[in-house]
Amino acid sequence: MQAEHVSNFGLQFNQGRLFAAGPLGDNGFIRGIVVLNVTNSNDIKDCFKTNPFIQNGILEAESHPWLVDLMKFGAPVVPFHIAQHTLCIVKKGRNWKTSPSPPATDTVLRLFPGLKHKAVFRQLAISGPFLDDGEKLGVLVFYSTNLAAIKAELDKEPAVAEGAPKSK
Repeated sequence: MQAEHVSNFGLQFNQGRLFAAGPLGDNGFIRGIVVLNVTNSNDIKDCFKTNPFIQNGILEAESHPWLVDLMKFGAPVVPFHIAQHTLCIVKKGRNWKTSPSPPATDTVLRLFPGLKHKAVFRQLAISGPFLDDGEKLGVLVFYSTNLAAIKAELDKEPAVAEGAPKSK
């Protein structure tokens, strides 16, 4: 099944629909991330229709439209290789207030202004807001795998201290 799972990602990549994919590796509730270049839920279903883990109910896909600068992904590496990063999902905190501004590629960085230097100095790989109106606000992807240091830095951010967004 694993070979078919990875083969499906190769097919999606070859069709121009897959930008990035990989396991999270922490055995948590969210098992991995797949970044697709699709526009609607039918396209998402189509991408996973031959995935044996989805088809056999072992995994389930949760999707969120995401606003991100695609140039941050860089040129694809062929053959692919897995690199370790830290994925942070930003969620609404207990004191969350919806912003009147429309989402932009820097929306998540505006929530965490102390991280702007990490983007400039290529320590923050990718960030961007989700466009749906759910509990999850967006994503931060760090090149570092030092989870304790990342969490400590996020905890210093005023928005986290005030209970606006929270990161997981």
